[in-house]
Amino acid sequence: MNICVDLDGTLAVHKKYEFNKIGEPIKSVIDKVNELAMWKGYKIFIQTTRSWCEYDAVKSWLCENGVMHEQIAMGGKPVAQAYIDDRAVNPTDKDWKEKLNKILSNSFEYGIDKRKRKR
Repeated sequence: MNICVDLDGTLAVHKKYEFNKIGEPIKSVIDKVNELAMWKGYKIFIQTTRSWCEYDAVKSWLCENGVMHEQIAMGGKPVAQAYIDDRAVNPTDKDWKEKLNKILSNSFEYGIDKRKRKR
């Protein structure tokens, strides 16, 4: 089984995007991901929307922080049976609207302009 895990905001603290700079590791999440790889035998795919120019920085960060993984997907999500992502919302959850609103209220911090665009 393949599990896709997001980098920024899930495995690493993400406050503001900076080229080739990845935040501090979130050890509790890394431990859980490694447990899935070691004890459950899942294949871990790391996903990031960072550009291919940052591949070496991402690969180094993952190795330095002991994140077990099969491959790194830059710029898009690979096919997987499950996705672990700090910005995910499951519409079947009872509190999905609250989760979505929380993500959207923080989106400007991630470098996304959340102001309404004129059409």
